[in-house]
Amino acid sequence: HESAVKVDLNRPVTGSLLKRIRNGKKAKS
Repeated sequence: HESAVKVDLNRPVTGSLLKRIRNGKKAKS
């Protein structure tokens, strides 16, 4: 989780994309 937080701080856009991908995977699952 720490790595994800660092990515969000450095690249907020990337963090949003990761959240969308995670949400999409959860929805598919």
